[in-house]
Amino acid sequence: MVRVGRRVDAFGGPARTPVFDRLARHGLSYTNFHTTPVCAASRAALLTGRNAHAVGMGSVPEASAGFPGYNASVPRSAATVLGILRLNGYATAWIGKTHLTPMHAITAAGPM
Repeated sequence: MVRVGRRVDAFGGPARTPVFDRLARHGLSYTNFHTTPVCAASRAALLTGRNAHAVGMGSVPEASAGFPGYNASVPRSAATVLGILRLNGYATAWIGKTHLTPMHAITAAGPM
């Protein structure tokens, strides 16, 4: 429960985020983040720290056109914040809706 007048954690939510708080105190935080009008693009930008088009997510996966910036496939060269934290000894999890799986990877047989 957040008390009135109490500063909430580093990124403004009521949930406790001690690791994010510690990272922010040591200078790691996003600046100049611009949301996009599409949820998948905003998530891709937030998770990678890059422009959504630069990581292939200029639209939702259902509307992917196969062109650069719109192929709905985040390249391996675009590390996610979770990947970077994992490489530095943190335990990470990707939970909940992401809407970042390309349509060709969603089948009854998998792989996603």
